[in-house]
Amino acid sequence: MTESNPPAQPEELRRRILFYLGEELNRGVDHPHLHAIADALNETEGDIRRQSEILGYQGLVELRWYIGGGALVELLPKGKLEIEKMAEEFQHSADYASVNWRGQEYQFNRNQATCVRLLHEAWLEGTPHLSGHYLLTTIEGAVKMSGLFRDHPAWKELILPLTNPKASYRLNLPPKIPLYSPQSSPNTPEKRP
Repeated sequence: MTESNPPAQPEELRRRILFYLGEELNRGVDHPHLHAIADALNETEGDIRRQSEILGYQGLVELRWYIGGGALVELLPKGKLEIEKMAEEFQHSADYASVNWRGQEYQFNRNQATCVRLLHEAWLEGTPHLSGHYLLTTIEGAVKMSGLFRDHPAWKELILPLTNPKASYRLNLPPKIPLYSPQSSPNTPEKRP
C-alpha cells in the first residue's frame, strides 16, 4: 500500500487474498506466509493479517501461527468452493462483445472482444496469463494493449496488466482450482498451538 495505491476495501482485499491463495495452490505452494501475501498484493502485513483472520472465522482459510507472530495461510475446501462461486460471476455473449462481470455489464468492440475471448480461453485452460505480444499479434490492427482499451471501464478492473511476468495480461477472475487436488489432501500437517 502506498500513496498511489490506497488501501483496498476490506471485502475486496479478502477476495484478492483468496485469489492469491488459489494461484499459489496451483503453483504448489499450499501455505504462503502472511508477509509474502502482503508483498504480492502490495498491502500492509497488518491488513493482510486482519482480513485473513476474518477469512479464518468464515472457515475459508486456516492460519498456522509460528513463534515471532508470523503465520502461514492455508486455503480450506470451503475457501476453494468460494473461489469457484466467484468464478461464476463472469458471463459473456457468444462473440464476447457483451460481458457481465460482478454485475457490471461491459460492451466491447471486435478487437477488444477478441482479446477478452483469448484471455478467457486461457483462464479456462488453467493458464490465465497471456503475453501482450501474443495478444497484439493475434488482434488485427492493435499496437498497444493500453491503446486497445483506452478509456474503457474494464481496463485495470476486468482486464489486468501484470508486472510479473512483465507485459502480460489476465482477466480478474479467480484461479481454477481442482476441488480435490494433491495439495488439498486430508494428510496435511497437524496444527500446532
